[in-house]
Amino acid sequence: KEPDWYTIGPLPEGYDEQQGGAIDWGRVKDKLMFWEGAREYTGRVKVAVWVDTRSDLAMRTAQHPVAWKAVEAARDRPNFYVEPHTAVVHVMVSQARNVLPMDGSRDDPSGLSDPYCVVTLENPKTGRVETEQTHYIDDTDAPEWERKFTFVVSRPYTSTMWFKVYDYDGGFDQLIGQVSMKCSDLEIHEGLTKPPPAKWLTMTDAEGKKDKTAEGDPFGEILVSAYIDEEYLEHLHHQKVHEKDEVDLGQLEVDVFKLHDLSEAVDYRDVFVVVKYGPYWARLPTIADPDEAHYDLRSLFPVIDLHVPVVIAAFAGTGDAPRLLGKIKVPVAALESNERYFKMVEMGALDAVSGEVKRNGKLDIALTYRRKADFDSSVVLARQYIKPMCSDKWYYNSIPEVEQEKVVKRHKELVIQQLGGNNPPVKEAIGKEMLDFARHDFNARMITTSIARLQCVAAEGMEVINAIDEIFSWKNPYVTAAAQVILFFMINFPRLILPGLLFLTGAVPLALYPTRKKRALDQFSMDYDISVGKLPPHLDILLNGDTLTNEEIKLREKEQKEREEAEAKEEEERRQAEQEEEARLKQEEEARAGEEAEAIAKLLAEADAESEADDSDDEVMVEAPKMAGSMNPFANLMKQYDELIALISAIQTSMDGVATVLEQVMGILTWREPRITFVTMVILMTSSIVLFLSQFLVEAVFYFLSFYTNKAVGASTGAAASGISLVIHNVKEAALAAWEYVWENVLRYPYEMTVAGIAYVTHVVSTSLSTTWGALMWVWAFFTLGNILMVVRLGASVYMLYALRHPSILPDEKSQFVNASNNGGADVETEDEKKKKKQEEAAAAAKKTEEEEAAKAKGGGAAPVPVERKKSKAEVEAEAEIGRRRVARATKKEARRKQKEAE
Repeated sequence: KEPDWYTIGPLPEGYDEQQGGAIDWGRVKDKLMFWEGAREYTGRVKVAVWVDTRSDLAMRTAQHPVAWKAVEAARDRPNFYVEPHTAVVHVMVSQARNVLPMDGSRDDPSGLSDPYCVVTLENPKTGRVETEQTHYIDDTDAPEWERKFTFVVSRPYTSTMWFKVYDYDGGFDQLIGQVSMKCSDLEIHEGLTKPPPAKWLTMTDAEGKKDKTAEGDPFGEILVSAYIDEEYLEHLHHQKVHEKDEVDLGQLEVDVFKLHDLSEAVDYRDVFVVVKYGPYWARLPTIADPDEAHYDLRSLFPVIDLHVPVVIAAFAGTGDAPRLLGKIKVPVAALESNERYFKMVEMGALDAVSGEVKRNGKLDIALTYRRKADFDSSVVLARQYIKPMCSDKWYYNSIPEVEQEKVVKRHKELVIQQLGGNNPPVKEAIGKEMLDFARHDFNARMITTSIARLQCVAAEGMEVINAIDEIFSWKNPYVTAAAQVILFFMINFPRLILPGLLFLTGAVPLALYPTRKKRALDQFSMDYDISVGKLPPHLDILLNGDTLTNEEIKLREKEQKEREEAEAKEEEERRQAEQEEEARLKQEEEARAGEEAEAIAKLLAEADAESEADDSDDEVMVEAPKMAGSMNPFANLMKQYDELIALISAIQTSMDGVATVLEQVMGILTWREPRITFVTMVILMTSSIVLFLSQFLVEAVFYFLSFYTNKAVGASTGAAASGISLVIHNVKEAALAAWEYVWENVLRYPYEMTVAGIAYVTHVVSTSLSTTWGALMWVWAFFTLGNILMVVRLGASVYMLYALRHPSILPDEKSQFVNASNNGGADVETEDEKKKKKQEEAAAAAKKTEEEEAAKAKGGGAAPVPVERKKSKAEVEAEAEIGRRRVARATKKEARRKQKEAE
């Protein structure tokens, strides 16, 4: 990888024949311009050549040149890209000293400058500029700003950083001095050691040549700390600084087969698919004819993090803004190891005009997570679940949330710009779609997205409720019987409450285990439904409907399709009716134009007459002084707008945080991440069994310990033996006391407190009647209430078994109806349904009679009822203007009256 210098020379003899028709333009020019003689080749080029993979850090640095001439992507082979290795530049602008006074002299305090500092990071190669600014401080030559900024750069560090100090003059600011430093000269900080110290830098003039004015006054000095941190953004660029820190998590296989079922009403020419996982991109070939959009290509990616999603998007069209057909995001954690997931995904994208999701055909894909199934690989995989989501420095050297959002946005902007410099380039529109750049631009859809995510969590909660219902619905008699036995013993024996709850909670994912692969495939869906507040179909049915069978779901989908076709037909008829209505209204509008003009002129004339009559009595009033404010009349308004946007963004961020936490909690029970769910299920059920057995095991151990210690103490002789026996006896007594404390205060105490609370309430109520009677009642409750509650618990447990019995045992009306429905009795109707049906038929008949009577009255030639002409918008505005003028005149009169009274 170490580059070498190579001297430039002429091409070898016979180059034309060796390269099959290639032209050596140097020799051609020498022959044509023979009088100039043979040319001389001078100069050297520095070249490094090596063989490695895309994950190599040097490769990520070298693959981001600026193309001198961009070309279109190939149509016969895929193109591969890798994102740049980004880093942050931490800048601390502390203070300045001896700042040149721009408003006078140093001896005059009011003549000192109002300095502030502008920090600019500029890349001369790409033209990318980032700017931050401190606040200004009034009348000082030694300002203390203490502001920290964070910029994003990438290897090689060719950017230049400028520190420019200005004198604030309300929009006519003057440059005091500036300092520049190259990022290549900054120290690269590693680990959690102390960062480099700050340095005093001498400011120069605008040309960067002189550090003093013509009069010999220095521009001043600025105290700055700046260094590069390559480990800060590991969770964004997914690359360890040192290759030895990388771990082998396996390989991800992404199979893209074909695009099909594209709408014939839309031109879908030049379609292509882009696959992205972490920093690795693959752009599949462009296919001109969508009917032949068959790829059958496999992309291989090294797995870097199980929570990083693979993004697959389809586009159509060439140029700078191809149209998005659809995009899916699937986290690798949702895939089981060495299991292939195939799905035909319906594509959809948001229509910018209507704001609705437009369907764009289907995409056939398959995902497989390959890894070694040995112990070492399992340990490495388990460690990934317990490591933090971000790097350690992201937490220890934290920055405000607003700055974090800004850093993430700058990282994405840098990635988009660098990939756009490749050849062929990745278009900016493609990069923004693949990186979800729209999330950093405030719009109303983001709030809708957060609400939809919460709705999805609620729908997944319905899945858990349905799973619990399946446990007690006798679909599996053994599971239902076991659950009822557990509930029976939990009610009657308090020490089984905690083990029973743990066991039943672990039984929820166990009930959902057969459908775990289907739940993984449910995540293979377009994410634009969520962005407009619509739920995926499988969650929409759970949240907005009852539990349906497969036949009922198909019937509902068929009805939905028929409903959409009917709505489309109604929409077409409505448009035709609107066009006819617009033509008729246009004729009527022309006819009414004259009348409206006359009415408006009359109203305004009356208003002017009233104004003249009132103004004749007006006295000259002294105008109040204007409020002092900013030179920019819109400054306060823009400040309030920025505060409102910040407030809404904070609300959105909070909603996203709540949705993320709830998704993770619900995902533990719903097999969103199968490994986490499996481990949680095993831990819950094992803990319940261990906790149940430990109570008896501890008591048995204490029993045998007490028996043998007593035996040893009785058989011991001598002083030494007596001492040992005494120690053993004390240890036994301490262990028994500890167990009794745990049992009384942790396991049995809540139950006993409930009994004592009821007894105390009985005592308080009874003492209000009679002291003697209350004392007797309290004694009776103290001795018998425990037995009464035991009988009540037994009755409650028996009623629980009766309520959850099998439908064929002691059937009632509800059970008979359920049996009839499950056996295909679609015609079974309850009394309420029959009554409701009769009411609907009666209402329909009454409505029909009214329509017939109205039709007869209309055809009978009755005299038309005169309709008062509706006022136009202009007339309404004119009347409103008259009202405002009257209010203003009344206000002025009242003010004049109060002034006269005061005088």
